[in-house]
Amino acid sequence: VLCEKPLTMDGKGWTASFDALGLPSHRAEILAATEAALAAWRPENGPAFLEIPFAPEPYEAMVAGIR
Repeated sequence: VLCEKPLTMDGKGWTASFDALGLPSHRAEILAATEAALAAWRPENGPAFLEIPFAPEPYEAMVAGIR
């Protein structure tokens, strides 16, 4: 059964979980923060997690024909 629960978050985010796993993580709410996080990432050091929150309504509209 499809539901919207996996698409919504309670505001806590995932960065603490990835930090606990030893992966660098960043939350970027504006373009400049996204650019800074990507510029700081060094692929040779392994993966990193970048969390970019967005409004759910435009996402729902974008995937309307998929889900």
